[in-house]
Amino acid sequence: MSSLPSERRGSPPSQQHEPWNREVTRKDIVAVSIIAFLAWVASVYDYTLFGTLLPVLAEDFGWSTAQSTTVNTLATVGVFVVSIAVGPVLDKLGRKRALIILMLGGGIASGLTGLAIGAGSVIAIRSLTGLSLSEEVVNSVYLNEMLKKVKNRGFVYSLVQSGWPVGALLSAGITAVLLPLLGWRWSFVVAGAFAIPIILAAIKFLPESPTFMAIKEIKRRQAAGEDAAARDLAVRHDLTELTDSEQMSGGLKDIMAPALRRHTICLSGAWLTNWMGIQIFSVLGTTVLVGAKGVSFESALMVLVLSNVAAFIGYLFHGWVGDRLGRKLTVTLGWSMGGIISILMLVVPSGRA
Repeated sequence: MSSLPSERRGSPPSQQHEPWNREVTRKDIVAVSIIAFLAWVASVYDYTLFGTLLPVLAEDFGWSTAQSTTVNTLATVGVFVVSIAVGPVLDKLGRKRALIILMLGGGIASGLTGLAIGAGSVIAIRSLTGLSLSEEVVNSVYLNEMLKKVKNRGFVYSLVQSGWPVGALLSAGITAVLLPLLGWRWSFVVAGAFAIPIILAAIKFLPESPTFMAIKEIKRRQAAGEDAAARDLAVRHDLTELTDSEQMSGGLKDIMAPALRRHTICLSGAWLTNWMGIQIFSVLGTTVLVGAKGVSFESALMVLVLSNVAAFIGYLFHGWVGDRLGRKLTVTLGWSMGGIISILMLVVPSGRA
């Protein structure tokens, strides 16, 4: 933990009490990292649980494989619609409140899944899980702001994001235990209840990001005509993009501006193709293995457990490499290798002995 920041000693006493000058301590970073990790685990636990149990839901509701994947597709469209509302929530309410609201909404949606009575209700309820899935956006912004002075922040960030394979691992492992005992409906209720202690911990222990408070104060000073004071605060917090040239609104127009257009298009295209693999192997993994490859449901669960153990190690390795080779090269190599492995996964597995 030697790379974590210590207390800043140069600020005048009058400024130290201003929320945008609040010192980010080691205790803050530990709390943010742990709670953000657990929040992501809970979100992914629920998200992949639906895909894991989709063959079971299909059997209960009498859906064919084509019908069940159609339900998942329509639910994913609903997730997208809900997710696009996260940006304004994040910018208006702050990082801490946004994370709490998203966890709460996701936990409720997870529990309500156990009350589903057919395709329409499943699609409507699962669309609301876009709230918890959007935690990745909040986590990314929140962690980048809170970890500014952490030397190996790529590795710390990878620890938090490793909540994806951990959540998927819990989904597969706990399902194997609870499904025979409780059935699929109560399995979703358990997933929703899992978020409650994390929400309470976030309310009690998470600090608001000083960077977010600085952004609010800069905008307030600009609105009041205090341009020099706004510029001074922006410089101190590395937020000069808010005062240079036109003030950025954070909308689509800004990210498609000439300076950011290429980055936006490249990253969006990469995420689009990457998410296809995630949908097939993480969300619909059991459906693909059971329905298309003839693997038993129990064996499919075991495959998911083992693959997510490997994925956890991979997350940490990528974070470690990213701190040494740079983010761009690491991401490019990781996504390229992931594409090759995804092709092999579609061709090689077979249920035949």
